[in-house]
Amino acid sequence: MSGQSSTSTSGPTLGVEEELHVVDAGTGRLCSRAPEVQAASVVDAADGTVVLELTLSQVETVTAVSTDVDQVIERAARLRPAVAGAAAGRGLALVAAGTPVLGEAGEQQVADDERYAALRQRAAGLVPQQLIAGMHVHVGVAGPGVDVADVDDDVRVAVADTVRPWLPTMLALTANSPYWLGEDTGFASYRQVHWQRWPVAGPPPPTQDAAQWHRSVAELVATGVVDDASYVYWDVRLATRFPTVEVRVADVQADAEDAALYTRVVRGLAATALIDHAAHGVDAPSRLQVPQHALRAAMWRAARYGLDGELVDPHLRGTRPAAAVLGALVDAARPGLEVTGDLQPVLEGVRRVLTDGNGAQRQRAAFTRAGWPGVLDVVRVADHQPHRETVNDGNGWVECDCGHRHWGRHGAAGLLLLRPGDRGAEVLLQLRSSWTHQGGTWGLPGGARDSHETTSQAARREAREENDVDTAAVVDVVEHRVDHGSWSYTYVVARAPARAGARVANGESDAVGWVALDDVATRELHPALAAEWSRLHDLVRDLSA
Repeated sequence: MSGQSSTSTSGPTLGVEEELHVVDAGTGRLCSRAPEVQAASVVDAADGTVVLELTLSQVETVTAVSTDVDQVIERAARLRPAVAGAAAGRGLALVAAGTPVLGEAGEQQVADDERYAALRQRAAGLVPQQLIAGMHVHVGVAGPGVDVADVDDDVRVAVADTVRPWLPTMLALTANSPYWLGEDTGFASYRQVHWQRWPVAGPPPPTQDAAQWHRSVAELVATGVVDDASYVYWDVRLATRFPTVEVRVADVQADAEDAALYTRVVRGLAATALIDHAAHGVDAPSRLQVPQHALRAAMWRAARYGLDGELVDPHLRGTRPAAAVLGALVDAARPGLEVTGDLQPVLEGVRRVLTDGNGAQRQRAAFTRAGWPGVLDVVRVADHQPHRETVNDGNGWVECDCGHRHWGRHGAAGLLLLRPGDRGAEVLLQLRSSWTHQGGTWGLPGGARDSHETTSQAARREAREENDVDTAAVVDVVEHRVDHGSWSYTYVVARAPARAGARVANGESDAVGWVALDDVATRELHPALAAEWSRLHDLVRDLSA
C-alpha cells in the first residue's frame, strides 16, 4: 500500500486509524482470533501501533502523528503488511472492508475489557453485532506538545462545522461495505446504516462554538446511554484525548489511493476551516449549517446509493449527479488544498474513483466476475508491501527550469485527435468541469505520464479514461513537444475514423465535442492549449492538406 506523491508540507498534522477484520485464510470467514494477531505483530513504533477492538474479530492499526499525507499513508502502508504477515503465520488473513464479507455474527466474541463492561450492559445485543470497520482520520489544530485541555475548542468546532455538511459526500466517496456475512445488503455502505442503531453515532448536531458543542455532548451523556464524552462517536467529533478533530465517516479502504484521497480531502477541509476561522470567526463562509434531519437523510441516501445515483448538494439542499457534488466538495476544500499542495492529487483521485468506482462498486464488480473469492481478493490485505512504483507514479508536482510548477513527475501528454468532418478536419475537445484546474475551459484529454509509459500510451490512456475513446482505432501521426527543460508536455497528434465517437466518461469534463479545426480558436481554451494553439493549428493544417 503506497500513497500518491505530493508536495504538501504545510497544514494540519495527521493520524490514521484503520480497523481490519480477521478471517480464516482458507475460507474468508470472520473469526475471533485478533489477540493472537496483535501479539504476533512486530511493528516499528515510529510507524505506529496495533490495538484490539470491541469485538475480537478485529484489529486496529494506529499511525504515529504525521506531517503530511504521504507520510501518514506510508506509515499505514508499513503497518498493514506487518499485521497481515502475523495473521498469515497463523492461517489467518485480514480484510479491509466496512463490513465482514463472510461468517456468522453469533460465532464472534467480545473483548473482556473494563472499558466496555458498562457498554455491554447498556447496549445488550448490539455489542456482539458490532462487526464494522472504519477509517478514522485525526487532524491536529495545535502545535507540538499542546495538551488537549489547552487547545482552543472554538477552532476545533470550526473544523467540525466545516466538515459536517460534507459527511454524506465523503461517505459516498469511501463506501466499501455492500456485503454483510454472505448477503448483498443493497447498500453501498451498510456499515453506516448498521452503525446508526447506536444513539451516539451519526452526524453531530449543528453548533457554532465550543460552548454549544460541549453543551450538546453533555446533554447526550446526561441521558445515561454512555458514561462520558469519550463514548460519543459522531462522524466528526472533538477527540477527548488528543488536540485533534476526528473524522470517522469513512468505511475502511481496501485501496491505498482511496485512503490517500480521503485523507487529502479531510485535511483540505480542515485547512480551509482554519483559514476561514482566522479571517471571519464563527461567520466563516465555509460553515454551512445544514439541519440535522436533512443531513441524516442525506447520509442515508449516500449509504444506500454511494456514487451510483445522485447525492444531496449541501449548498442547494437538493440532489445532483454524484460527480457534480464531488466537484462541489473539492471546491469547498480548495482553499485548504491549495495551501497544503494537495489540490491536483485530489482532482486526479476524484477522476480515478469516478472512472474505476469506489470500494463498493469494485466489490460488486468482483462478485459478478468471480463470486465470493473475487470479492475477498479485492479486500484482502497483502502480507507484504506491494511494489507499485510504476502505478500512478507520474502523479506529483515538479518545478521546471523556468521556475513554474507543472503536474507530472515524468512529464505529461495529451491526445490531439482528428477525424474527417463536413468542413475538413475536426478536433476532439472536452469542456473541463468547473471544479477542476482551469475549469470552464476547453482542452484536450491528457495528464501525467507514468514512468513505464511512452507519451503515446499516456495520451491514449487519458483519452480512454476521460472520453471513452476507442484508441484501438486511432493512428498516431506526429508528436509536438513543449520543452521546459526538466519537464515537458507532449501533444500526440493522431487520426480517428470519420464516425469515431467520444463521450463524457468521468466527472472531470462537463461536455465533449468534435470542433472544426478553424473553429477551435473561437472557444475559451485552457491557457496552456491557447498559448500553443497557433503552432498546433499550423502543424495539423499541413498534415490535413
